[in-house]
Amino acid sequence: MILTATATTIFWGALLLFVVQPLTARRLLPWFGGSPAVWVVSLLFFQTTLLLGYTYAYGAVRYLDGRRQAMVHTALVLAALWFLPLGPDRPPPPGAGSEDPTWVILGLLAGSLGLPLLTLSATNPLMQRWLAPTLASENRAGIYRFFALSNFGSLLGLWCYPFILEPWTSIEQQVRWWSYGYGMFALSTAVCAWYAYRERAQPTNAASFAREGGARNLGVQVLWLGLSATGAVLLMATSNQLTRNVAAIPFLWVLPLSLYLLSFIIAFERDRWYLRPLWAVIYLATLLAVIHWLGETDEPDFVVQLFVYSLNLLSGAMICHGELARSRPAAERLTSFYLIVALGGALGGAAVTLLAPHVFSGYWEYPCGLLAVYLLGGLAMPIVGRDRIFWALGGIALAVALVGHVSSERSRASDMRRSFFGVVRVSDRLAGTEDWERYLWSGTITHGGQLMAPGRHRTPILYYGPGTGVSVALYYDFGRPKRVGVIGLGTGSLAVYGREGDHYRFYEINPDVVDVAHDDFYYLAESEAEVEIVIGDGRLLLEQSPHLELDVLVLDAFTGDAIPVHLLTEEAFAIYERHLAPDGIIAVHVSNLHFDLKPVIRARAEAMGSVAVLVESDADERLVRYVSDWMLLTTNGEFLADPELQSLWVPRVADESEDLERFLWTDDYANLLGTLQ
Repeated sequence: MILTATATTIFWGALLLFVVQPLTARRLLPWFGGSPAVWVVSLLFFQTTLLLGYTYAYGAVRYLDGRRQAMVHTALVLAALWFLPLGPDRPPPPGAGSEDPTWVILGLLAGSLGLPLLTLSATNPLMQRWLAPTLASENRAGIYRFFALSNFGSLLGLWCYPFILEPWTSIEQQVRWWSYGYGMFALSTAVCAWYAYRERAQPTNAASFAREGGARNLGVQVLWLGLSATGAVLLMATSNQLTRNVAAIPFLWVLPLSLYLLSFIIAFERDRWYLRPLWAVIYLATLLAVIHWLGETDEPDFVVQLFVYSLNLLSGAMICHGELARSRPAAERLTSFYLIVALGGALGGAAVTLLAPHVFSGYWEYPCGLLAVYLLGGLAMPIVGRDRIFWALGGIALAVALVGHVSSERSRASDMRRSFFGVVRVSDRLAGTEDWERYLWSGTITHGGQLMAPGRHRTPILYYGPGTGVSVALYYDFGRPKRVGVIGLGTGSLAVYGREGDHYRFYEINPDVVDVAHDDFYYLAESEAEVEIVIGDGRLLLEQSPHLELDVLVLDAFTGDAIPVHLLTEEAFAIYERHLAPDGIIAVHVSNLHFDLKPVIRARAEAMGSVAVLVESDADERLVRYVSDWMLLTTNGEFLADPELQSLWVPRVADESEDLERFLWTDDYANLLGTLQ
């Protein structure tokens, strides 16, 4: 009976803990520009909370007897009910959208989720310790199987959110259901605590610690810390690498974290499932492929990359966590073991989230993580004799290769900067010739470019050249100087359309992009229009602005794969309409490799009573023009009758089966998964 109750509580608590992670990150996104870094910072908060939960569990077991542990933990679980329904439900402080908001996000999460998450984190090690006397003291694997069960619950909760909860329920419903789930968890915890209280599971914890012989060997504890930290670094660095080189789709972070949890399940469920030679060979094979790709500009197929990066992460995490499982202590010291593992995870997460952006100008924590797995895994494994010499030589070769990658990446970029919002870099093609071109990159996505030869600076190219939807909107004669707003600066390409008397206002959330546009490109400096740049989230800034009477509002924040959904909701378009002149035009750049946003824009246009025009442009090498899709929303009849627009207008093919209502996104509900193509 008590085994079933304990297993249920541990499983359910882990599921709740990992459902709430994407839920709260999704809730924070509109406040911080939709940046995918919101998830990475949120993950750091959850790792830190896990550490605090394990610290509390360790202290309770160390200094309280079984009855007091049960009473204190039950009281904390019940006290956490006061924080329901979950927050954060207040707006961010001023300026949070324009500066590095890492500490603001951490503060919001701590103030609204701290105690509920602390109790969820502490329940697993506490209940395992309560249950330990019930199992045979020599059966270390038996009690640690609950750790595998906990990770299985975490894995299930992680996948439930993006594929079940988010597509079919609103955030308000998700918060309400999670609160009901926490109530069930509190009841189940009280039952288990009552058993621990009644059985007096640990009458004198100091004695049990003394019987264990005090602290284990310091070297073993340092190894635990290093293995857990390295696993966390590999997890977060791989997540960054995938979003940079494969696709920054909001669901892709689920895969690395799932593989990370899976490695814990495999390692701690059965000792024989961790086969050292097998996982070492898989890691070395995938490591060679990854190192090769790091030095290449032409990358392999999406599916191939995803498979190899994922297998590399799983095998690397298996080495770290498999060696942890091999060296785990007896049940009497499981809380101290979990505490060290959690500390390592928090340190690894902090290294990637807080330290790396200020130390590295690129995502170089990834090669550091690859090297750390190789070195630490070799130290943990029983490599002896001549094999250790080969292992050391392999480590030296790997270090040289990774240093070479970093040097090569730096040499290919004329300018490279990193911040909370990601890495931006500038590269040249055919520098010094008549065909000299300069490009701005964010990850593998081009966010603008310019012809650098003298006399060619004012030629718009890529997604913004002649024959594109935005060119039609900006060339249109309103009979007055234009007032243009642009969300997303890039290189400032659209400033080239400005004429004397026009006013162009650009909204850009990443200060590094603003600096690069000024320092490395000429569009802004040579525009005939009056150009103004406002740093911050475009939606938040427009919401705070008085009526601007814009003739054209350009939404150019969707060419990458990390879609800022909060710019496409009903509430966002209500703000846009307030600032638009009666005959104004909203131009939305919907070019995207992974998402088809056209139904979202059509649905919003119908709800607004506007006409949505699709303009598709083919690639043109002579014009240095990329394939691009623009959608223009307006009620301006004269503009809709413009001959140039008519020649480019792509008629919509009627599809009676298309249900546009499901694409009517709000701040409370948005199903980005439904737009994957």
